Amino acid sequence: MGRKINELSEDRFVCMLMLFTSLYGKRGEHGCLLLKLNRDLTERLAASIGCGEDNLLLTIKRFETKGTLKYENQLLSFNPDKFIPAAAETRYKVAH
Repeated sequence: MGRKINELSEDRFVCMLMLFTSLYGKRGEHGCLLLKLNRDLTERLAASIGCGEDNLLLTIKRFETKGTLKYENQLLSFNPDKFIPAAAETRYKVAH
């Protein structure tokens, strides 16, 4: 079973979200990154973060309340400039 929501690291969540968006997503207006989540992609993203799919969706909703994420009709968008801790940004650049 997945970990509890409050145990999910923001750092890890953002890194994986950016990695998946770079692989499967596109850049939208205002520099936002857009990711169309289908069942397969949701499963893979949840597994990579180390949580269940339900926890992933709850995590997305939690970040959505900060105003940095939008999630509607399976389309996830976020603005990395407002969102990424320095450590996550560094690791993302290295991985990318």
